[in-house]
Amino acid sequence: MPIAFHRGFAFLGTVAAVGLMVSSAQAADFSKTMPDATSVASINAASPANVAGALNYCIETDAVSDEDGTPTLVSLSKKSNAVPADQSGNMDYAYGTAGQFFVGGKATTMASMPHDEQKKLCGAVLSRAKSLI
Repeated sequence: MPIAFHRGFAFLGTVAAVGLMVSSAQAADFSKTMPDATSVASINAASPANVAGALNYCIETDAVSDEDGTPTLVSLSKKSNAVPADQSGNMDYAYGTAGQFFVGGKATTMASMPHDEQKKLCGAVLSRAKSLI
């Protein structure tokens, strides 16, 4: 699959998430630089489509390499119908693409975390995504 494939997912996720984007102040309120245990718990509780979106976010921010992430993203997206063929959108995927997990009515974000912390968390996202395929 070409490298640009996930960028198409990013575009669809971004279009679907336009109304979901939060200001940086709101993002900071969500995370307060989430402890790793909370972050990993959010990943493990997130829907497969949300994990696929988060993996796309991780690839887009270079926290996961294209080579490692794209094949997993493609497989998980197909399996979970994260990006429906009818382009109706999937809100869980859109949240993930914005760097957010939406679990139990609560949103958490990794978008405001320092890149090195995002990279660690994205390793957990990649592991979770692989386990869902």
